Amino acid sequence: MPSSSHLALHASLSVSEAHLELAKHCLLFRSVDMETLQRIPDFCDVVKLAPGDILISLGQQNDKLYLVLDGEIRIQTGVAEHHHYVTLQAGECVGEMSLIDGNPASAIVSAVTDSQLLRIQQDALWSLIENSHSIARNLLHILSGRLRSNNVAMNEALEQRAYFEKAAYLDSLTGVHNRRWLNKAFPRELERCQTNNEPLSFAFVDIDHFKNFNDSYGHLAGDIALRAIAQALTKALRPTDLLARFGGEEFAIVFPRADATVAITVAERLRTAVSQLSLRSYDGSSLPTISLSAGLATMSDSDDVESLIARADKALYEAKNSGRDQVVASEV
Repeated sequence: MPSSSHLALHASLSVSEAHLELAKHCLLFRSVDMETLQRIPDFCDVVKLAPGDILISLGQQNDKLYLVLDGEIRIQTGVAEHHHYVTLQAGECVGEMSLIDGNPASAIVSAVTDSQLLRIQQDALWSLIENSHSIARNLLHILSGRLRSNNVAMNEALEQRAYFEKAAYLDSLTGVHNRRWLNKAFPRELERCQTNNEPLSFAFVDIDHFKNFNDSYGHLAGDIALRAIAQALTKALRPTDLLARFGGEEFAIVFPRADATVAITVAERLRTAVSQLSLRSYDGSSLPTISLSAGLATMSDSDDVESLIARADKALYEAKNSGRDQVVASEV
């Protein structure tokens, strides 16, 4: 960010023939008649900037339009680590937005290199517009381009925000949803099923002896197994079922519109699908078969999210204590 020591007033120079020649190539004066161009020294002056000099400060009221005659100008929006930079070259202009809408400047405008800018006061600009259709058309073209650029930047920002919001709800290893997402989705789904008087079931699925698997074959092999299991679960579930990695080797599944019979059938299908996986390590060597234990709970009239999770967790504990590789349904 430019130093505050560069905020001093800038010297004003008269418009010379050399400046006038540079001004002819500015977008604002494209196709403008020579008579109008010859009058530029009457209503404009030239500002010279050194690298780092600030032309317009954030929040400053601005009533001037600046045309870049030579050099390079930077427009900086945002603060601290969220800087966004746009650079302007000879022929381009700056200050038109705050001049026209009357609002304080929304960016810092500073010089990157030694630069010269043609400065047009607000009253002089309106006089030019009233007397030259070409200047009016050129300014409209400049403004539309600036708005289009702003729209592109806004769309990019929205897309980036959507990407990060989506990433925040996905497990980076397996690609399925994570516990944070489940904490939002599960209550909504339970409330919907209760309102519509539809059944709902919930299951905890845990990989049997996964710690031993990691200890024996390494964490890279464990990651391979977790990804393969997540894919197998996703393929074996119904389209309406909700899967999330709850943590470690444990997955959580919400079965909307599924009573105990339906949920047990799907859970058994999941267990079978995983048991049939042929896993290979990163070096191509075969890995042993993996089994799942599942604890299942079906919603009763008195259930909420916490009680349903607690009953499924208790059923999972029973499945593991009963020999693993099985599905146990909780009693209401």
